[in-house]
Amino acid sequence: MNFNNDYNLECTINLHKRTFGKKFKNRAAITIKEIKSFVYKTMKIKDIKIDTILNKKVWKNGRKNVPHRIRVRLSKKLAVSDEGKDKWVVFVNYINMNNLKTLLTEKF
Repeated sequence: MNFNNDYNLECTINLHKRTFGKKFKNRAAITIKEIKSFVYKTMKIKDIKIDTILNKKVWKNGRKNVPHRIRVRLSKKLAVSDEGKDKWVVFVNYINMNNLKTLLTEKF
């Protein structure tokens, strides 16, 4: 597969408002689903690949205690397979930041 860069976006996801009131046992799993739902609403593509570093950051404090906010980079790429089929894929990567409240979405 060959990847061609097309569109990148950096944004902060407020996970607290998406997981508030949910069961403690399922919070980390629900957070991963909410990240995928946010990415789908933003990029309109169903094929989403979450980076292992982002997954480890969500699960770092166990399944009950997830971070309140997280900064991610969304990269929309065109995957060209050997068979000639083109397919859009969104890669979600974690960005390490200290202060997340004042950051805005950046396109590049």
